[in-house]
Amino acid sequence: MIYIAPGHFKSLGLYGAIVMIFAGPMAHLFFGILLFILGVYFVGDLFSLAFKCWGIAQIVLAVMQLIPKRSKTKVDGKETVFENDGYLILSTWRRRAQFKIINENW
Repeated sequence: MIYIAPGHFKSLGLYGAIVMIFAGPMAHLFFGILLFILGVYFVGDLFSLAFKCWGIAQIVLAVMQLIPKRSKTKVDGKETVFENDGYLILSTWRRRAQFKIINENW
């Protein structure tokens, strides 16, 4: 898991912050598509099914990361909040008023 400093998002601008968060699920999606294509066209029969299943699993993981979810758990007596990428994108968009200037460099 990657933690981002609170002021870092403001320096990126609204769209830069969303693109940065969105990059993780997109990496899983592209990796899954690549594995599936390798399983269909290039890998022999022995590993073809494994590559296809692994590719589908990566695609499902990418979609699951984009569904907003926030959960609270207790770890060593402390309450810890876990937020996935979909929740971070949604909360960043809802806090767009904090990004006073939308980054025009995009």
